[in-house]
Amino acid sequence: MVEIEFIVSKEENLKNWLKFIKNSSAYGNDWFKDYPEDFKNSLISASDSKKVELIDKYTKKFYSKKYLTNFYNSNLKLNKYKDEIINKLEKIHKNKFPVNKVYIKYNTFVACPYEFRKNQKWFGIFIYIEYVDKYLFRVVIHELMHLFFHSYFWNVCKESNLSESEIHDIKESFTVIINEEFKDLIEIKDDGYSKHSKLRVFILEEWKKDPNFLNVLNKAIKEYKRLNHG
Repeated sequence: MVEIEFIVSKEENLKNWLKFIKNSSAYGNDWFKDYPEDFKNSLISASDSKKVELIDKYTKKFYSKKYLTNFYNSNLKLNKYKDEIINKLEKIHKNKFPVNKVYIKYNTFVACPYEFRKNQKWFGIFIYIEYVDKYLFRVVIHELMHLFFHSYFWNVCKESNLSESEIHDIKESFTVIINEEFKDLIEIKDDGYSKHSKLRVFILEEWKKDPNFLNVLNKAIKEYKRLNHG
């Protein structure tokens, strides 16, 4: 049985903020566009120590009882459907769930980080209360699809001479399958990133014709190269 544990780590949360300050346009997305302008400008120009101070001050309210309670309550909600989600993901990828335990970490930044290459497998959930209630299943399934991809399909892409950033493009594009396979469970669709829109359309069309992950991946790699390299 797969175990999912919810944990709070201020240190990991801070690392995520600092990571995206350095790369604020990852995947072509402006990750700070919805934050107050004065806060955003202060972060960009501040020294490293001042950045930490500003982040601590901004995120303080998210460590109040109501937010932390909602985070841990999400675990109860997820556990009701955990086996169903994992069984379907195994069917989609035609592989067993890669690990026995996954950690979900409390995250106060809008982007969800993950680490699947080390011994402890974890990902973060953006924890605004209304966000968790609406997006919980979609975010969890999205990140668990990444876990399957890293475990079983990353090397397929490497063997096709794709760079790491190109493999990430394909990895992100494949989450479009969520909208077809989990449409009865998710409340809000997985729209992905705009730079992947054409490939996501292609993947979903191929998936509907032949729901075999490896087959669709091989076709998607060729399509990605056609779209980006001619």
